[in-house]
Amino acid sequence: MAEQMTKPISELRLWDKNPRTISKEKMELLKKYIKKYGMLSPLKITPDGEVLGGNHRFKALIELGEKEAWVHVVNPADEKEKLEIALLDNQEFAKWVQEDLRRLVLEIPEFTLTDFNISLSQRKLIDLVDPSEDGSYTKNVESPIYEPKGEKPPIKELFDETKTQELLEKISKSSLDAETKSFLVMAAYRHTIFNYEKIADFYAHSDKEVQELMEDSALVIIDFKKAIEQGYVKLSQEITGSYLEDKDEE
Repeated sequence: MAEQMTKPISELRLWDKNPRTISKEKMELLKKYIKKYGMLSPLKITPDGEVLGGNHRFKALIELGEKEAWVHVVNPADEKEKLEIALLDNQEFAKWVQEDLRRLVLEIPEFTLTDFNISLSQRKLIDLVDPSEDGSYTKNVESPIYEPKGEKPPIKELFDETKTQELLEKISKSSLDAETKSFLVMAAYRHTIFNYEKIADFYAHSDKEVQELMEDSALVIIDFKKAIEQGYVKLSQEITGSYLEDKDEE
């Protein structure tokens, strides 16, 4: 039977085969919540102190100056079971019920999902069509509004390109032909993660030329029916395209 206990951090060590990585921004976020709530789940370790699950929580504890860690001792028989334990520690078996989660978020003032790796589907957030009584469809766009908060953020806070840079480095070191590399480089940029709240702040404090280019890039799209709707909104290119195609048919 696996057991849980508290162990000195000095007796633990990272798993050198850990296949996961974390950005500096996410590490700071992790440390913030550990300071706020403590360890919500134990590190998964072998009897000799190798951390199989929670390597980044372990690093966060070290950076926070903690001396002990809550651990769950497991006994993998081989490398296969080590990997299974590591994957299970990060596996999400259940899924969020979008409407229920959205309702909870909306009920709590000033709560956002910005700090969490959860995204509510755009098509749920923005009802592009709303059936009328006669069965036809009318536009009913309810856009998520981003209010300006504080000063203009630096460019580096607008996006996270950790995964993109990892892929670019692998592509650069590969022995592939130039044409294939060029294609993979373009595809790698799909993994850049944008922080739309920060982008909204950046947009609000930028000059007209920058704002227009941001709109052209679909980073920020002003509501179609108004020149500006209490600030600005963020829509996905897919939804925007769908909306415009329908408008052309009317």
